[in-house]
Amino acid sequence: MAGQNLAPLVLAAFVACVLVSVFVAPSYGLLDHSGGTETSQAILTENFELPEDGEAVQPTEEISGSIAEKEQPAARPAAPGFALPQDYADEPLERIDPRPPLSELSLALPPRPQAAAADPGEIRYRLLHRPLATAAGRIEADGHVVEVQGIVIPSPDETCTDPAGVNWPCGMQARTAFRAWLRSRAVMCRLPATPSSAVSATDCTLGGEDVAAWLVGNGWARAKADGPYAERARKAEERQVGIFGRRPDSALPAFSVSMPPSPEPLPR
Repeated sequence: MAGQNLAPLVLAAFVACVLVSVFVAPSYGLLDHSGGTETSQAILTENFELPEDGEAVQPTEEISGSIAEKEQPAARPAAPGFALPQDYADEPLERIDPRPPLSELSLALPPRPQAAAADPGEIRYRLLHRPLATAAGRIEADGHVVEVQGIVIPSPDETCTDPAGVNWPCGMQARTAFRAWLRSRAVMCRLPATPSSAVSATDCTLGGEDVAAWLVGNGWARAKADGPYAERARKAEERQVGIFGRRPDSALPAFSVSMPPSPEPLPR
């Protein structure tokens, strides 16, 4: 019975020794440093106490030695006779001449000579913005009325007969094709600067392409007999394109509307 009563006491004493060796002994340096393994190190405690007021803090020593204080550069003496400038706050300001430029590159360029005024009667190539085609080869834009030279412009009311003998409004169809090609793009024409109400017969280009050559080559205008587009007109007539071709199939399909029967009168 005595042995059974001593067993819990021995176990409690052993656990207490283990706790003391693990938690209490490292804090006070009670562990044996010499008896440990080769890789064991001593546990050093840190000093968290702040220095008293007025007490100078000495530099700590490191492995290589103490930290040397940095040497302060010696103050350079002032030049003899040097004195601070006086206060000119109460004196009026004086404007002085500007300093010369550092080089000639900073000088302002001379003013450009004014260009001579353009002659309003001078004829040269000019852009006509947002042209309106009133016929296949006739346009109006920016106050100018232009007819492309070298061609015979078909009237919008002109009627043509196709190879099958069917009449169709070729003049209106030619104007529609010309408008679709223009698409309100700017046209370059040889014109005077000042617009007039008179019709100007001249040559025009659109995107670098001759307008008259395009109209004749696609069969939407006839070429003058003595003009430079006679050969193009002959080829367009042989190919039967434009006004020389068949009537375009642009008619709407026919349809009939059937009305519902009228209701019978109600009996009286």
